[in-house]
Amino acid sequence: MHENNSFQFRFFFILFVFISIVFLILPTSKFVNSFKILTSYTLKPQFDFFYKYQKQITNIPKNIVNIINCDIKNRDLEEKYKYYELQLSRLHILEEENQKLREILSISKTVRYNGVFAEVVSRSPSNIYSHFYINKGKKESIREGAPVIVFQNGRYSLIGRVYEVYEDYSKVISITNPELSFMAFMSESKAEGLLTGLKDKGLSLNYIPIKFEAKVGEEVYTSNNSITFPGGIFIGKVMDIYKNASAMNYFEVLVQPEADINRLSYVYVIDYKPLINFGENI
Repeated sequence: MHENNSFQFRFFFILFVFISIVFLILPTSKFVNSFKILTSYTLKPQFDFFYKYQKQITNIPKNIVNIINCDIKNRDLEEKYKYYELQLSRLHILEEENQKLREILSISKTVRYNGVFAEVVSRSPSNIYSHFYINKGKKESIREGAPVIVFQNGRYSLIGRVYEVYEDYSKVISITNPELSFMAFMSESKAEGLLTGLKDKGLSLNYIPIKFEAKVGEEVYTSNNSITFPGGIFIGKVMDIYKNASAMNYFEVLVQPEADINRLSYVYVIDYKPLINFGENI
């Protein structure tokens, strides 16, 4: 096989050399010039080809010139297409950045807490409802247990709590994490309960006294009695009520969090020191 390939290579090399010598010694003609020009362009296509070979091109048929010219224009269009495609991609990135900045300006006008903005830099696909990481840490005075809110759908709402703080970044546990629970209340009935994460199913507000009424669509906020979060932070809305499945004079409601963890980009870390550490929260 190797010898066969070597023979083919030698054969085509000799043939190419022979043809080149023949065309060198042949008298100049349109056919010879056309062959030379086409061969030269095929081996090394250039945008300034006509400029370099303007004298030779005057002696070849117009259709040969048109073929080369069309190929040059086609290559030029391909390069322009790549350029504009890159510019369009950059515009999309700038548009996304502008949207993020608008969100930051919106939340800064409505939030009543001191704190710092941070960018979400990492989320685990296998634990997307469990935790995520932000690009602010000890250098920006981020503290463990600090509430984290996000601006979505025209208002800010609770998304999680700082769990671990490092020099340049922090780990945030999401409110949908089953390990996180805290006191919350419903806005209309004023009934309080213990809110616990259910991962992708939302949140469970449990231990609500049976004497209270609950409505689907009722808003849920952090309780003033919470020792984990400051009171009055919007969380989400009641999706379903499980009063028939109540036990020991308590019932449960299903809460849909307002914050969509799949859309996180920038968050706001509230400067707040909770009364207890994460492992002790209720």
